[in-house]
Amino acid sequence: MKKNVVKIIIAVVVLILLAGGTILLKMPSKQTDDKNTATATAPTYDICKEDAANVKSVSVNSADFQMEFSKAEEDKWTVNGLPTGEVDTTKTRSVVESVIGMSSSEKIAESASDLEQYGLANPETTVTVNKTDGTADKIYIGSKSPVNGSYFVKNDTDAVYTISSYKVEQLKNPVNYYTEFSRFTIKDASEIHGITIERSDVTIKLSEGEATENQVYSNWIMTSPINTQASSDYISNSI
Repeated sequence: MKKNVVKIIIAVVVLILLAGGTILLKMPSKQTDDKNTATATAPTYDICKEDAANVKSVSVNSADFQMEFSKAEEDKWTVNGLPTGEVDTTKTRSVVESVIGMSSSEKIAESASDLEQYGLANPETTVTVNKTDGTADKIYIGSKSPVNGSYFVKNDTDAVYTISSYKVEQLKNPVNYYTEFSRFTIKDASEIHGITIERSDVTIKLSEGEATENQVYSNWIMTSPINTQASSDYISNSI
């Protein structure tokens, strides 16, 4: 009888230990929860947050660089007053959207008393978002951070943030970056045997002919305004 009681006690203890282990396994890890919470709540700071429908133009100004993106029609933006047919409106829209939705994941100072150390006392670049109601928001871009290569920026508040160098470099693309794009596509360039380019000051004519002894490198010739050999490789790549 005594042996049976001992066995029963041992069995009960084992069951309790097993149950305790199951409870422990089912309890979530506090460390994991804390990590997930920290990831989910990573802050994002709005430097500029404006609806495109409320924006008339965006200008970028520095000592040696000026650029203005203006709304030509719904969802189409041009640059420096060029007709929309002469610019890649996908590129211009991308820049405008980057500015009016600019945000940062790093706030350097809530209220910076010394802007000189960030290059913001006399900002290198000023971006102005001109709105349809006549008001404007400004973004000031300072010097590059020595830590990770990002740039210090601020808006009309006293807070200082950082943004990636890509966002700053995107603002400083030259005009020809926006005017270089495919106007049309030719399926079979081998079917083209002549090209005429009409400008306000001159008409340029090119024609493809049989290669001759004097045309060692190209069988394309310019017939107007002068008669000379043309670059076959350049023409083939262009069309």
